[in-house]
Amino acid sequence: MEWVNLTPHDVVIFTDGRDWIIPRSGMVARVESVITPIETIEGIPITRTTWGRVNGIPAPKDGVMYIVSSVVMLNANRDDVVAPNTSQTYAVRDAEGQIIGVRALQKA
Repeated sequence: MEWVNLTPHDVVIFTDGRDWIIPRSGMVARVESVITPIETIEGIPITRTTWGRVNGIPAPKDGVMYIVSSVVMLNANRDDVVAPNTSQTYAVRDAEGQIIGVRALQKA
C-alpha cells in the first residue's frame, strides 16, 4: 500500500509492530466552506459552517490511500481517503498534552 499524506504536517502512527511516519507530500487537500453568522449571545458571535467541494485529492489509484484532515474525509465520499483518529482512545499525547501521533486512522 502507498500512503499519500495530503495534510500540512507529517502524520505519526504508533502500532504494536511498527511506528510509521508518513511525511507530508507538499499537496494539501481542503474543503470549501461558507460561514454564516447566526446570532450573538452575550456578545459572542455564533456562526454556522456549511461544507462544500473538496479540493486537492488526486484521482483514485489502485493501491494508494490518501491521508487527509477529518473534515476533508467527512466530505470527500471516497473509500481511498482516511484521517488520523485523534479521539481520546487513539491519540498519543506528550507530557504537555499535545498530540504527537495516533494509534489508528479512520474512514467516514
